[in-house]
Amino acid sequence: MLEAVYATTAAALRAAGRERQWDVFREHIIKGRPYAAIGAEMGMIPQQCADATRAVSGILRTELVKVLTEDGVAPDEQAVEDIIRGVIDGPAD
Repeated sequence: MLEAVYATTAAALRAAGRERQWDVFREHIIKGRPYAAIGAEMGMIPQQCADATRAVSGILRTELVKVLTEDGVAPDEQAVEDIIRGVIDGPAD
């Protein structure tokens, strides 16, 4: 399910000409790289990278709620936040 949410979000950002935001999110959240290193490579300051990550997280949240609802699950805000937090924090050890 999360792979589908990632794919939908990435495609929507590409279609909107915002692929760079997805790249920052992927580098920071998925690969664990610091904003300073990402920003240096992309010509951005760390705050711009953080803003991009927050924007993508919001889109992911919206897409996740949509998928859960389509699957017949009535997601409550806490459940969605727990899933998003799991995505952002990575798997528990």
